Amino acid sequence: MEQPDTTRETAERRRTPPSERFSASQILIDAGGVAATLRKEDAEFGSRGGHQQMTVFRRGSVTMVVFAFEPGGALPDHTANGLVTIHALRGALTVRTPDSDYELRPDMMVVLAPGIPHSVTASEPSEMLLTVHRHVEPVSGGT
Repeated sequence: MEQPDTTRETAERRRTPPSERFSASQILIDAGGVAATLRKEDAEFGSRGGHQQMTVFRRGSVTMVVFAFEPGGALPDHTANGLVTIHALRGALTVRTPDSDYELRPDMMVVLAPGIPHSVTASEPSEMLLTVHRHVEPVSGGT
């Protein structure tokens, strides 16, 4: 009988449990260091869709995830129940929405309103920080 492939589970168990990673009142995040760890995992365990990802912060309505993409790696079209920021850290990413294609280079960001369908594709080795802010108040006319 063939044994199930548990490579992904093994990689995730090697990480500090989220309850420990996110419990401190102050957290320093080294996105480049996280991306380097993800690239090592990719070499050892393979990737899904040409990328690896790690949630680096989750508390209340905010979730932050670092992604490391191989060339051609992608996140298929999806939506999020919250305000989304996609911040390119390294490489070249294309963020597609029904209205626009955004070509992001390092230090560029795109902000998407809740429920906007979007996909992400890397044309070269790339890294990004994705932040989702759930339960965002509607935009008002104030400052």
